[in-house]
Amino acid sequence: MFEAGACEPGPSAAGSSAAEPSSAPPAAAGEGEGACPPLLGVGVAMSGIVDQQRGLLKRSRLLGAEEDAALEERFARLFGVPVMLENDANAAIGGELFASRYRELGDALFMLIESELFRDAPAERPRLSLGLGLALDSRVHQGVDHTSGEFRSVYWQEGSDTQFSIPSSRLLDLSTNRDTRSRLFLEMGRNIALLINSLNIHTVIVGGDIQGFQDELAECLHRAVAENWSYSGTPAFQIREARQGEYASAYGAACLHANRLYAVDSFDEFTLRGLKTGLDAFEHAGAKTTTSMQ
Repeated sequence: MFEAGACEPGPSAAGSSAAEPSSAPPAAAGEGEGACPPLLGVGVAMSGIVDQQRGLLKRSRLLGAEEDAALEERFARLFGVPVMLENDANAAIGGELFASRYRELGDALFMLIESELFRDAPAERPRLSLGLGLALDSRVHQGVDHTSGEFRSVYWQEGSDTQFSIPSSRLLDLSTNRDTRSRLFLEMGRNIALLINSLNIHTVIVGGDIQGFQDELAECLHRAVAENWSYSGTPAFQIREARQGEYASAYGAACLHANRLYAVDSFDEFTLRGLKTGLDAFEHAGAKTTTSMQ
């Protein structure tokens, strides 16, 4: 759990790989100690509404996508191996489930917070995004229309160019002004508190560009959950950092894709070729061929 930090205003990605044996000769995959194993596939994590089953990017504000795009098919032709698309926050919570062997998390929420402003990076049109990855009963919850986790603050008003009531023009000093961060984190917390209390979430995982400010966010979130709770006492939940840090979405995309590969009967040929299957195959091979595609 994060250490508590001050909440009151102060003075002042992708994807990764795990992949399919190719028809290339053994030398192409590498031989000897330290050689990379054959690529099993490519998992791609991206911002927006993703239909994982059909391989479609349906909508994405960040990427400017307003209609369905069959990206999985295009990427598969490009890479020559199976490809899976997934929303970045869904991929991130999927990676956490995988790392825990689907036993420890139960009902959990991943807050994927991304903005150049936390890194004090120059940007003409700074972006600020919060995506939510939800795990219910140790399964990634994507929703019937694949829109689970798409977020907009209940305090948002017409005219704001962010997901929050605070426009980007008032967030330019986010990395240096504690008062600005407190206003933003409190608004995040009051939105997330409703989910934590209503769904009885026990674990909140934070990842993305928020390194260095997690404790401030944690304190604001604890305060918001307590304010939203209608009984005596305070709901018990933990807040922690993502296991894979800034690579949470990339790692998760690889994990989710690996699970899908091994669930398909046609991939029994892996065993016939003397290759490892299931989690053993991913840990032995996929971890060495991980790349980022966010």
